[in-house]
Amino acid sequence: MSDKSSKGYITDAKLMVLYVLLKYSDANHTLEKNRLLELITSEFGKNRSINVRTLDRNLETIKKFLDHKSDLFGKCKYDVISAKTGNGNTKTSIRIEHIFSDHELRYLIDMVSSCEYIVKKERVELINKLLTLSSKSFLSDYKPYLLNKMSKSKVMVNELMRNLKVIHKAIIEKKQIRFVRLSRTLDGKLLNEKDENGNEKTYIVNPYRTVFNDGFYYLVCSKAYDNREPDRISNYRIDRMSEIEIIGDSVYFPESRIADVAINADTKKYISTHRMMWSGKTETILFRCPEWAITEIVDFFGDDYRILSHDKKETTLTVAVESTFDNMLIWSRRFFDFVEVISPRPLRQRLKEDIARAYEKYSKDV
Repeated sequence: MSDKSSKGYITDAKLMVLYVLLKYSDANHTLEKNRLLELITSEFGKNRSINVRTLDRNLETIKKFLDHKSDLFGKCKYDVISAKTGNGNTKTSIRIEHIFSDHELRYLIDMVSSCEYIVKKERVELINKLLTLSSKSFLSDYKPYLLNKMSKSKVMVNELMRNLKVIHKAIIEKKQIRFVRLSRTLDGKLLNEKDENGNEKTYIVNPYRTVFNDGFYYLVCSKAYDNREPDRISNYRIDRMSEIEIIGDSVYFPESRIADVAINADTKKYISTHRMMWSGKTETILFRCPEWAITEIVDFFGDDYRILSHDKKETTLTVAVESTFDNMLIWSRRFFDFVEVISPRPLRQRLKEDIARAYEKYSKDV
């Protein structure tokens, strides 16, 4: 059955007008009456054509409907020009202003396009679905540019969409999952992670939520133990997980049974304290830095920081943040030249040792 004949059962003029408007118009691509009538005939056949008077009535009905029910389709808009002949007003520049504007769709599509942990085929499928949220004009303008700039992923990827379906199902049903982690050989091939005895390593966790951070998708969870409750929150990159399956008869441990749940239960707080997604217990960390470094602090910690003192003469700040040992270690290494960790002492000592090792390494001639 052809596309046109399959629409033969549609006899309601309002549905035909709405369909054509959704498909062919947007805020930047408007339709005049004659063109709108041509498209209705093209889409539904000559025996489904309507006249101008019917079109006017339907446009007014559609506009009133979408003014109150714009949450699914957007809003119907048109300009009104007063007729000089006394035959009433003329509707012009008829369009649907879709829920997502073109720049919002471009932003979402660019985000999906740049996620290299999603295999190219799945990215294309996602993007094609996003493209249906505007008109054909937007699709024809943007799709060639988009598909030309997409590259084959170079990072670790697997069946991400399938993994997400299983993970989200387990989260909803409050069930544990089992999976293996992937690593790469020197020649770039993927293989399952092995333990110290050379056996395939299996992970069992209580899944809580998924978060997008620093360009990757993570599962926030807790490790499952045989004889004791979980003691902390963990996270794993989903593109490095494989062979995920739900364990139907296992005992699920909610976050409320884990220490520091007041911090970890909040997604925003979790990301700010685990900015580079290194797991571990959160603690208060003090450091000194110059005033101008406040930009870097906000970029990394968001608004979860406290300025304890401000030495205006030296133009330095003493700052407190909540973070994990490993997250702060990586951030401090990145900014060795202007960040000085004050406490906790083990972190300061570790950085001191790192500096000594780095000096020894780079003091040698090569």
